[in-house]
Amino acid sequence: MRRALGYKLTHQARLLGSFVGYLDDHDASWVSVELAVAWATQPVGVDPVWWAQRLAAVRSLATYLRSINICESVTAAPCIDSPLKAATFEMLIGLLAATGMRVGEAINLDSIEVDLGNAGVIVANTKFGKSWAVPLQHSTVTALDTYAQQRRVRWPSPHADSFFVSTDGTRLIHGAER
Repeated sequence: MRRALGYKLTHQARLLGSFVGYLDDHDASWVSVELAVAWATQPVGVDPVWWAQRLAAVRSLATYLRSINICESVTAAPCIDSPLKAATFEMLIGLLAATGMRVGEAINLDSIEVDLGNAGVIVANTKFGKSWAVPLQHSTVTALDTYAQQRRVRWPSPHADSFFVSTDGTRLIHGAER
């Protein structure tokens, strides 16, 4: 994917090939921090810059693999037994992937802050006490609108002003499974 964007990646390709071989030698089926650091700090006694370059290559791979896991989470959401819960988690994960918002920021969105007519979301009172506007792609607006319609069918008058609601009609709680 990065090569399609114009990156040559010759050095990184060699490093990642070596890392994959290291994973195979250790019968690892996923990338872990421990394995990445153990591989990156080889050989012993070299300039730490070399270790940093090796770890940077693995970090890029891990970032890419994490994006694949997000896609798998979105496709698994419809398997949840409650249609509203499935729609909520599918849209929440999709919004996180599309915008880069933090989970807490998305959960704390009030319905009034989701402006589908202007294709944007206002994230108010973030972790650092700031507010910011997030522009949305047309496909994200369409998905958010579909979710809002599903939510209104189940909860015409939810118990909270939040955009994302639990099966009880209340605001989602980070880490809870309602």
